[in-house]
Amino acid sequence: MKILTGILAAVAALLLVLLLQHHGETGALRAENTKLKAKLADTSENSQTAAKIACAARAEAAFRALGYSEKGGGNGAGNLGDTYNNHYSTALRRCLMVVVSTSFHGANETIIQSLFDVDERTDFGDYSWVSSNTKKYWEQPPIQCIMKPPGKPEAVCRSTAEWDAYVKSLME
Repeated sequence: MKILTGILAAVAALLLVLLLQHHGETGALRAENTKLKAKLADTSENSQTAAKIACAARAEAAFRALGYSEKGGGNGAGNLGDTYNNHYSTALRRCLMVVVSTSFHGANETIIQSLFDVDERTDFGDYSWVSSNTKKYWEQPPIQCIMKPPGKPEAVCRSTAEWDAYVKSLME
């Protein structure tokens, strides 16, 4: 019985040594894992920053190539000009741009917005609004408002607020 107890004690001691050794290795692996995660986050952040900078350059080039102009006057005497806003969507991995064209036709203001992928020219939505002589601007619904979210069915929006929320959801 003493021999069996001695053998069990030796096995227990050996298991304890192996467990402590494994625990030390696990701690070292955890520390290495933490370092690698931080390095990956840095690399990912740098990659995203580079993608955003490249997106901005491509959006500006597309804006000009498509004939838009901040100066106005290009599409008729009442054209006040065009503006754009771009965003690199990490979720979609796409460079997106919304172009806003503002003009006057007589006493009525017209605002047209187009949301699309800069590189593929994929259309993600169109919005048109014309002011009214009889309604306040916030009472006037858009004359056209079509949302085309990627991978989802096309939908019609009924208000400027709904369009703005849609654009915001893709441009964040």
